[in-house]
Amino acid sequence: MQTNTSETENEGGDGKNRTQTGHKRQGKAGKTEVAFWRTKVRPRTIRGEATRLLYARLFDGTREARVCLDTSNKDIAAKKARDLWVRMQALGGLAALIRELNPAPDPTPALLATVGDLLRAARDVAVPTRMRPRSFAGCEAALRKIVAGIAGIEGDTSRFDYRTGGAARWRASVDALSLDVLSPDAIDRWRSAFIRSAGDDLAARESRTISASSYIRCARVFFGRKLTEKIRERISMPATSPFETADKLEESVRPFVPEVDPRMLYAAAWAELRGREDVLVAFCLAITGGLRRSEIDLLPWKHCNLVSGTVAIKTTAHFQTKSKQSNRVITLPPDVVELLAGRRAAMPAAEFVLLGSGPKRVTRSNNYRAHCWHALADWLRSHGITSRCPIHTLRKAAGSLCNAQLGLEGTRRFLGHRDIATTTKSYVHIAPVAVNIAQPRTP
Repeated sequence: MQTNTSETENEGGDGKNRTQTGHKRQGKAGKTEVAFWRTKVRPRTIRGEATRLLYARLFDGTREARVCLDTSNKDIAAKKARDLWVRMQALGGLAALIRELNPAPDPTPALLATVGDLLRAARDVAVPTRMRPRSFAGCEAALRKIVAGIAGIEGDTSRFDYRTGGAARWRASVDALSLDVLSPDAIDRWRSAFIRSAGDDLAARESRTISASSYIRCARVFFGRKLTEKIRERISMPATSPFETADKLEESVRPFVPEVDPRMLYAAAWAELRGREDVLVAFCLAITGGLRRSEIDLLPWKHCNLVSGTVAIKTTAHFQTKSKQSNRVITLPPDVVELLAGRRAAMPAAEFVLLGSGPKRVTRSNNYRAHCWHALADWLRSHGITSRCPIHTLRKAAGSLCNAQLGLEGTRRFLGHRDIATTTKSYVHIAPVAVNIAQPRTP
């Protein structure tokens, strides 16, 4: 019901047709009955025109008020008017009813929550029902990155110190900031400054442009409509999302361009990594199976079928797939199956394919259990792979090789992507074709 009312004061307390006495004439409905109010609710005339909605006219001594009933249906309006009259009696008069219908606004607006309040509320709402813990950690880091840049507290290298508390102190300083530091203008200024910090190096500026877009896309997750509806029940949020500029962002993807011939790299691995079996197994699963590092790191032997030559990627007690589409079965080539069979025979009691510590708790950064990852990354860099994530490059190389045989949709399923656009933009290299339009020469 709308709470707009108009109130006037009249001389004399008990005029004709007034509703404050509560008397009931013989044979007529009383004010506690809907039938009485059916003849009392009427539209108002405002600026010479009758309103569509009906109003109740209430009296109390010298006071009277008209209350909008938010309906043009007389039966519904009569019931609402009766309820208002009964409520007025219970409250002790018209003034109290009007105060209840039109409460005075709070003169001190509620303070916006802090960044830490938002992240704690979002974690309770989103993890694990809406978002994987590791995905949440990435979005959390992106929001802190932007807030720290806007507030000028990016800090020094101590913010990466997880051992002696430097990282925790830096996060606490960011989390203490109010959400009002975020605004579309502030985010635009941060993005521009982040890109300018690359200087005049055009390649570095392009890389920073892509990174800024990625940070903003991750951070704006916390201001998505569905998530915000739940978070508002817990904390005070901005009226609108500060990430209104997100639609103006550059594509946060980098097309895959192979730096080395994958077949030559494969031959080199078999020649040079013999005797370092964990490194070789991890390499083979990435480049022939297209598996993510996390999928290999926690791959249990029970999901490896060495008879059919397949591995199954699915959620376990220690591992959650990235999406429903990430659940898949991969067929491995015979030489990799033979390698795994020898590995299994050498350690029949092992739970996981790769040696390492026990499964680790998901934290803000990727926390892998296998011991071979640093050695594999160093080996790949020594063979010409310069990308920031050399092991992930193997997955992209596998996607390109698969695309040559199965096409884009087959490759999407092979890699376990939710959207074929991800496969097309970042995981498949289309070899250039020479357009030869010269006329053949006559001998």
